[in-house]
Amino acid sequence: MKKCFVVGKPVYHSKSPQIFGELFEKCGIEGTYSRLNLNEFDEIFHIASQVGIDFANITAPFKNRAFQLCTEKGCNILHEALLSEAVNSIFFENGQMSICTNTDVSALLSIFGSVFEGFAKGELSIAILGAGGAARAALSALKILSERKNLNLVVSIFNRTYQKAQSLCEKFTTSQFQPQAESLEMFVYKYKSFDTVVNCLTEYPNAFKNLEFEERQVFIDANYKSPVNVKIAKYLPGEVWLVKQALDSFLFLTKKDIKECILNSLYYSLLEKITDNRNSTPKRKIIYLVGMPGSGKSTIGRLLARELGFTFIDTDELIQERAKMSISDIFSTYSEDYFRTVETSILKDVSKLENCVIATGGGIVLKNENVNLIKQGHVVWLLSSIDECARRLDDKNDRPLLRSDSREDLLQKFFSLFSTRVDLYFRVADLIFPVDRSEIYQVVDELKKELSFYV
Repeated sequence: MKKCFVVGKPVYHSKSPQIFGELFEKCGIEGTYSRLNLNEFDEIFHIASQVGIDFANITAPFKNRAFQLCTEKGCNILHEALLSEAVNSIFFENGQMSICTNTDVSALLSIFGSVFEGFAKGELSIAILGAGGAARAALSALKILSERKNLNLVVSIFNRTYQKAQSLCEKFTTSQFQPQAESLEMFVYKYKSFDTVVNCLTEYPNAFKNLEFEERQVFIDANYKSPVNVKIAKYLPGEVWLVKQALDSFLFLTKKDIKECILNSLYYSLLEKITDNRNSTPKRKIIYLVGMPGSGKSTIGRLLARELGFTFIDTDELIQERAKMSISDIFSTYSEDYFRTVETSILKDVSKLENCVIATGGGIVLKNENVNLIKQGHVVWLLSSIDECARRLDDKNDRPLLRSDSREDLLQKFFSLFSTRVDLYFRVADLIFPVDRSEIYQVVDELKKELSFYV
């Protein structure tokens, strides 16, 4: 099974799991795709080796740091990443970064190629709004096109900070390709002079929202979270760029040779799926915390529920209340199978609720029936190292599957248990959240920031 995730902060908004899930299914590939929240991109080395990752997409704010690390580690860096000095796709081998690229650039090569075919031969005028990572990708694609096809491209970079736009232009200037810097406020006076406008701003200025473009103009939006309502011009929403780069990432991961007609069919079906929410089932307003014993599900869950104004539920506590005995006694008096049956019954009951944070038992993912229930809500895998989980349980280890006579024995049992469950946690998780990196209140605060908009 191929294990993949998109890395960012924040990252829960990402539609990449939805896109890759569809691609895996349609192409008959066994794979799973989640989201990983990191404080610092350098944490990825430990996470990759811990969970056995095959592929990672990188999103803001880590693309430049990813490029730096790929360079330091001597990875095979493809041309699109070298030119843009940013990486959004990394292929891993044995937990180590191996090959990396920037499919934001390759996707724009395809988009620009199609757009420019609609214009008469000669000089093409392009405006790029913004001077961040997306603008860098757009400049990289335009520079490649100008060199490959000998196009006469007149490119202007409009940015709030003129010096940043000027610095970006200087990085890309050659004798054939000479982008010019402009102050952002000048766009309102010049916008009708451009054949194509590429919006790379996270917030489109209010002063621009009533601009009436001409029918001949093309407006390419990089922002699918806050789309621009453009008047008259041909509008390409952010999902176009998103799906194009995802398809390129998928081909990079799988090394599949897919016919162009099939790729086009995949592209249009994916674009329709992620832009049309009428047939999608919204997640219930429940947060399920999954993970190993000792990962902090109960402690973090209780605090997170308080922060969100939600009810907190611990399934292990409810099981003990219903059975009128401890979990250890349930295992010894009856069996693990009996415990799992009660656990599923409890889960069915609490899954009917709303506005709650539910801390689940470490083995909740062992039954498909449970997985189907929790996938109706927002599933967060609290990822902690085996050492940390064992340390937290040292003085109060009443877990029947982890009873041990020594710390070494406990660590070995943890390792064995984690090995059997890691893929199950990965499959079910909407968000992977490492908890060892920060104090518990920081963890709760970051989780609240990631999830509060969606619950």
